[in-house]
Amino acid sequence: MLSAVFMVLALQGPDPKPIAAPVPPAGLNEHYYQKVQAVVAELAGKNFLAASREARGLPKVHLRVHWDDSAVPASQRAEYVEARDRAFGAWKRFYSAVSFTIARESPDLRFSFAPTLPPSAAGALPPGAVHFFSDGVSEPRLETVIALARGEGARRTEANEVHNEVSYAVSAYFGLVSGPVFGPANSRTDQSTFAWTTVLPGHINLARGAVAVAEELRKRIEEKVPLIGGAPQVELDPAAYTARPILQGEKIDFVVQISNVGASDLLVRAEPDCGCLSVQPSLKVEAGTSQLLRARLDSTEFVGDLRKRIFIYTNDPERHFIEIPVRVQVEPRFRLLSPVGRMLLVGERGASFDVFLAVEPGAGIEPTEVTLDGLPGTVRQERWSGEIADPELGEPARPRSGYKFSIELAGDVPPGRHASTLQIATSHPQFPVLRYTVQAQKGIVALPIQVYFGEVRHAKRAPLLLSRPGVPFKILKIESSHPNFKAEFGPEEAAEHRVAVQYDGRADAGDVSATLTVHTSDPSQPKVLVPLRAVVR
Repeated sequence: MLSAVFMVLALQGPDPKPIAAPVPPAGLNEHYYQKVQAVVAELAGKNFLAASREARGLPKVHLRVHWDDSAVPASQRAEYVEARDRAFGAWKRFYSAVSFTIARESPDLRFSFAPTLPPSAAGALPPGAVHFFSDGVSEPRLETVIALARGEGARRTEANEVHNEVSYAVSAYFGLVSGPVFGPANSRTDQSTFAWTTVLPGHINLARGAVAVAEELRKRIEEKVPLIGGAPQVELDPAAYTARPILQGEKIDFVVQISNVGASDLLVRAEPDCGCLSVQPSLKVEAGTSQLLRARLDSTEFVGDLRKRIFIYTNDPERHFIEIPVRVQVEPRFRLLSPVGRMLLVGERGASFDVFLAVEPGAGIEPTEVTLDGLPGTVRQERWSGEIADPELGEPARPRSGYKFSIELAGDVPPGRHASTLQIATSHPQFPVLRYTVQAQKGIVALPIQVYFGEVRHAKRAPLLLSRPGVPFKILKIESSHPNFKAEFGPEEAAEHRVAVQYDGRADAGDVSATLTVHTSDPSQPKVLVPLRAVVR
């Protein structure tokens, strides 16, 4: 009997030797890292069934999506679905292995809608959406609830905002950390916005890396291969950097020591929040060792109390995202100042304004040539001294000296908003050209100058802004030359009006060229004409 047992054991062979666990890339979120560590811990203990249960929370490339839009008004559903599919399409375009299947059963992602969501903290904006993970066997890995109204005034949630929340949910599902700056697909905002977030190549690389680690762990579970556990642990010195005061144009080099006091390789990715900072992009720090992260600050384009940040992404499950504050006081060599600021209204007789080049003693900056670009006009230069404030630096009026540039813009400026730039060539090699740009606007301006819907197959909205900074006006009515396109606006008097242009989804197929006629309370500009274009499919 014993010989038979020994024979069976011999046929089975020895247990596989433990191997090192895969190392996830830096730049993923807390839920992903903790889920990987949970799987690795079970595999280290040869608890393969428990490891299999934990691995259900890791991402995969074929996603099932439950889309519940029963709370959405019927007129908005098709528009929201199109926004959802646009978000899915952006991920699929760059990550061809990914697929999204709409299904109610066993979803990986679930989306639903609510009229509004309760605020998360006193004084905070109500959330535009909430995203939360679940470890339940019968629950989706990530659930998203999108509010139908958001921002101050509870404005209607637009299609682009649905797109942004869907794209953010996909990035979170793949494990990407939430981005600190709004714009990329892994970032979001509760504010109202007309922007569309973008999937970047770095997002795809991170998603691929996260899925590759998940697939390797599933393979080890299937093969019943134990892993060697352990996680990296990051320490930074210093945790913040404050430099000595410097003169504009100086550069400062500094280092941050990154130590790994954990039990596996620490991967580090560093990104600055400003072009004035350059930083070593990545490091690999073995367990029990340290490395120096090298950085440089260039103050050429900045003055005042400069506060910037270095974003550190690691694969430490407990500290996967760290901000290193960088602070330095930069004393200016010069300032370009204008009492009118950077927005200028132009009348029928044109406009005039002054720009002052205040030069600090010993700065070595002398103008050699001056030109005006963008709009017709003239510039007169003279030496100057006097008192003037610096609102950008929070300085009250004080004695300064340098040069005064008197600019006269011609009155035949076309209606609209135009950039006009004063360019001052100087004798200083580090500051060869100084520029001061103003936005010169004539009348009430429509932004964009044309409402373009692109291809439309159903009801859809597009934003339009009517603006005249500093001079309020009312919109009395808006007429559309096409029966299937209407505009919604508020009755208040304001310097800026947000208008929603609505297509009802019932036009005949073909190209649409129409005109919106905006009637205003301004007798000098009673009408503003805005072209409208769409391609109805």
